[in-house]
Amino acid sequence: MGLLSSLGISTKKEKKLKETGIAINAVVKDISVNNSVSINGRNPRRLVCEGTLPNGTTQYFESGNVSATVHPSVIGQPIMVYVDRNDPKKYYVDAEQYK
Repeated sequence: MGLLSSLGISTKKEKKLKETGIAINAVVKDISVNNSVSINGRNPRRLVCEGTLPNGTTQYFESGNVSATVHPSVIGQPIMVYVDRNDPKKYYVDAEQYK
């Protein structure tokens, strides 16, 4: 993982998925702590989301880093996920509102 994505800065790959991927309405299911990164002594969080692919398969997605102070009230909230049309393992969780 590169420095830019560890800091929560969008990369070209994420922008491309947002432009060309399939948009899926997902729901935030949990908040996890990213212990591999520490910024000013605090660990950022990641949003764990669940959404349904166009083929009907339910899949979990994990966002990039978001604020270490993200409030638990985001659990249950809708969030957009952009999935590669050819490989659902490649995705981008649009968590900009929580960064």
